[in-house]
Amino acid sequence: MVTTMETWLLADGQTLIDYFFPAMSGSAMSASALLPDANLESHRKKKIAYTLRNATQSSSKGRYRKGSHSFDLLGKVEPEELKSRLPHFRHFIETLDARLPPA
Repeated sequence: MVTTMETWLLADGQTLIDYFFPAMSGSAMSASALLPDANLESHRKKKIAYTLRNATQSSSKGRYRKGSHSFDLLGKVEPEELKSRLPHFRHFIETLDARLPPA
């Protein structure tokens, strides 16, 4: 199970880069500032928070902060990216799809 919603944000690194560094096309924040995709859901909440704050520290929007950035950014992540990188997210979506009536 994912420890914190911010794991979802890290799973879509390109959206994260585009959000915090739109004018620079990510030049100020490289993918190397983020955690590797392997076992992303296994990281502790503190590690996830530290990574987000550190990776976004030079952003014109300021360092990542829950509330200030989180919900706006969450609306921008690509679910397909999350499904491909996060097994628990994929299971969560599959469970919802199986239980909810079709739209």
